[in-house]
Amino acid sequence: MKTSRAHVPILLLFSLICFLKLPAADDRPGPAGHWEGAITLPTAALGIQVDLSRNGEVWQGTIDIPAQGLRGFKLDR
Repeated sequence: MKTSRAHVPILLLFSLICFLKLPAADDRPGPAGHWEGAITLPTAALGIQVDLSRNGEVWQGTIDIPAQGLRGFKLDR
């Protein structure tokens, strides 16, 4: 079978797409880090701060709720 010159760009594009590296699960950003937000209550918003880290397979985290005087409360399952 003979390939015409018109098909060459299409074949090159197809080849490029086939060999692109798709991001692996480890390449995506995860939840580790410092997070801030608020819980909306009927009367006001309650600010919260969460810090998450991972050591191997073990996740650790703390939560702060400054308006309630809660600082460094350890998170668990």
